[in-house]
Amino acid sequence: RTVSATYLGNETYGYATASLVVRVWQTTTVGLTTNRTTAYVGEAPVVLTATTAAPGGSPGGTVTFLDDVGGVVVALGPVTVNSTTGVATLSTSTLRVGSHSIVARYTPPSGWIGSDSAPITVTVAADTAVHATFAPSLATFYPYKEGYRDTVALRGVLGERATVTIKVYS
Repeated sequence: RTVSATYLGNETYGYATASLVVRVWQTTTVGLTTNRTTAYVGEAPVVLTATTAAPGGSPGGTVTFLDDVGGVVVALGPVTVNSTTGVATLSTSTLRVGSHSIVARYTPPSGWIGSDSAPITVTVAADTAVHATFAPSLATFYPYKEGYRDTVALRGVLGERATVTIKVYS
């Protein structure tokens, strides 16, 4: 917007005009959510979702997730904001061990004022076990020798990538 002022002058000073350009910035907000508040290193990912808002809809831009663990801040991103939904999502399973204070920093395009979300806390622990479920099939074993090999099927599901060794005794 341009504001103009005009001085019509007097006997000492003559006619003068001046213009001032005023730039009006639009404010924005950003909220942050996560799918989990506890996790293990290298396992199911932590999904960070930043939802931006601005007058008239989302103008787009980017979100950087600032991950603070004990005063050491790591920037995750930037992630592009969907200009239709106003959402930016980051999925990661590589967060460091420790208590994370994470903030979403929204950087909109020119003409808008960026904003930071309130912090959320995610606690990440070291992975010390393999998460799996195994179950044998039902089988009947006869306690005498009949020349027939008794068998059992062992099926399972690993909740993560792992090497598995199965040992049969007796």
